[in-house]
Amino acid sequence: MEKDELCTAAAEKYYQPIYRYCLLQLGGNLSAADDCVQETFLRMLEKKDSLDFSGNIRSWLYSTAYRVIKEYRQQVRRESEMCPDDLDVELVSAEPESSGAEDAARLLSALSDEEYRLLEAYYDSSHGSKAAVAREYGLTMPQLYKRVQTLRLRLLRRQSDESDAKNPAPDCTNEQNSE
Repeated sequence: MEKDELCTAAAEKYYQPIYRYCLLQLGGNLSAADDCVQETFLRMLEKKDSLDFSGNIRSWLYSTAYRVIKEYRQQVRRESEMCPDDLDVELVSAEPESSGAEDAARLLSALSDEEYRLLEAYYDSSHGSKAAVAREYGLTMPQLYKRVQTLRLRLLRRQSDESDAKNPAPDCTNEQNSE
């Protein structure tokens, strides 16, 4: 038999068992199971010339599916550690009496030059991908997101402190009790 025919026969015979295995390992996630099964059989096609179909192709498929699932879980874990851009918050509140550019400049002056350049590179759309920023600063993607999130939180805290200083809390002491 030709290698393509052997791949087709293996896919016909083992597709459903591999799919059930992936589905079970991924907690019933149909989409993830579909992706992992497709990746498993794609790898079989890519390696068809070096595979020994006279041996136990079934065990090769299961071990490949295991590795694909493991890679999928690692990818999901990495993505969950990242701070998505859609969670970014506005650093300068839109108060009618404040001038946004001056407030932003004052807030950003609290950062070191390196921190400012990192944020600028991160948010500058013409800079390229965030992966390039991470490489430039010698960080992994999770480290980059964590660093940016930490800087944003520091700026938000400073903004909140400045807002509290401008608008002090009213004195709530009861005049009758102070006598």
